[in-house]
Amino acid sequence: MHICKIPWISLSNDPEGSVRPCCIYKDSIKKPDGTEYFLQKDTIEEIYNSDYMNNLRDRFLNGEKPNECETCWIDETNGYKSKRQMYDDLFNKIDVTKDNTPVKYPIDFQLIISNACNLKCRSCGPSHSTQWQKEMNNLPDNNPGTNDYKGKFFMPHGQSGGNGSVLIDDIESWASKLKRLEIVGGEPFYVEKWTTILTYLIENGYSKNVDLAMSTNATIFNHDLLINMCDNFKTVGIGLSVDGMGDVFNLLRKNANWKLVEEICLKYYNIHQQRKVSSVNFNYTYTVSWLDAYMLPDFYEWVKNNTPELKIWNNILHQPAHMKITMLPDNEKQRIQDRWESYDWGEYKADINSILTFMWSESYTDEEIKKEYKNFIYFDYVRKENTYEVIKEYYPSLEKFFK
Repeated sequence: MHICKIPWISLSNDPEGSVRPCCIYKDSIKKPDGTEYFLQKDTIEEIYNSDYMNNLRDRFLNGEKPNECETCWIDETNGYKSKRQMYDDLFNKIDVTKDNTPVKYPIDFQLIISNACNLKCRSCGPSHSTQWQKEMNNLPDNNPGTNDYKGKFFMPHGQSGGNGSVLIDDIESWASKLKRLEIVGGEPFYVEKWTTILTYLIENGYSKNVDLAMSTNATIFNHDLLINMCDNFKTVGIGLSVDGMGDVFNLLRKNANWKLVEEICLKYYNIHQQRKVSSVNFNYTYTVSWLDAYMLPDFYEWVKNNTPELKIWNNILHQPAHMKITMLPDNEKQRIQDRWESYDWGEYKADINSILTFMWSESYTDEEIKKEYKNFIYFDYVRKENTYEVIKEYYPSLEKFFK
């Protein structure tokens, strides 16, 4: 059986407040009348125990592989460890086939209280970045970007963690049940209310029972808050999110600067060196798109030389489509494969092989690639940048797609 434990233990939300079982599930949780639940308007108990969630649990118990979970099925087909499998490991003591009655509240919450962010990364969009949102609001509705970026992002009930939100007003009911909290952005260190919520969990004694996980773009270093988190949560895991290095990083992470991020990563490493306790874990999340794939061995060398005890999670980018590692002509895919196969990946070899399998799992004609790359051309114009000039030394045959 392809059981996923997530529907029995977890909830995730999108920045405008709609809710899903997990962040890669391709539907929102809906009421019997077909309208969406929103964290600003509905209680966690109502959402978690809804007919929709109970039906999803039954589908898994009946041996189904829901189409809404296709990202995990694709990852597993390619030999890449899926989120379903990760949660099977995280909550290995829970057997939902023996006791499939969920508790009233999730014990795991992947929570976004605001889409506020200081960056507008090329792989992101207005739903997870206020900088993107501002930019899109100033562009015409008929902009020639692909469907990945068209349209404006609306928040009919404001931010998920805004004033008057049921999520915040009802915090005592769900916070006291938490075993794991995954903080998602926007950029958490850019959102002041996250400091308020984390302080609430600490002052009320809930934090000592909570495994805290979060991702940061490593452009803001709040030393006092970071130490307070490390001292008071059961465990703390922070992923330093990196896309490429140098000029490629600066292109992909608009408003960020690679040199500053290097310095902040070293500060995290200093804290790691000072503590060296199992309850605090810092690592890297390298989101593998075709733009930063060729230099992946360079990043591994940088880590080996500067922060050798920090692990790396190779995160496969699935969206937006024009950035997927599959969206390359075969000759450039072969160049990536040749370079990767000449590098000693050590413990990461299985990860690398699965990403290569994924890379070759889809192929596109030159016309299809050129159509997708219009996205780069349009936002190069908007942002006064030049993607091809940045990546041409890594992908010399791509010039024709950027004309």
